[in-house]
Amino acid sequence: MKDDFIYSHRVRYSDTDKMGIVYHGRYFEWFEAARTELMRVWGMSYNDLENRGISLPVIHASCSYIKPFTYDEIALVRTWIQSVSRSKLVMSYELFTADDTKYG
Repeated sequence: MKDDFIYSHRVRYSDTDKMGIVYHGRYFEWFEAARTELMRVWGMSYNDLENRGISLPVIHASCSYIKPFTYDEIALVRTWIQSVSRSKLVMSYELFTADDTKYG
């Protein structure tokens, strides 16, 4: 398995509020999409897990909003497994743009 995965999402007009900033709840949708795509890269899907009797309910979610995304920007979501145990999988996410020199 890869250590992390980068999911790309172009901010749609429907992602933004009247101020032109991405609505805060959309970020969690992007996290879910990144998690789903990471699982596909690993060759599995939620259906595969559920067919094996494994479910992944979200029991905690939080997000610190540092800088907003706006319409038509490319949001890159880095996702990785922070920890795993017999009964819990903890995923982490980090958002940035292609222009962010930390990741460019």
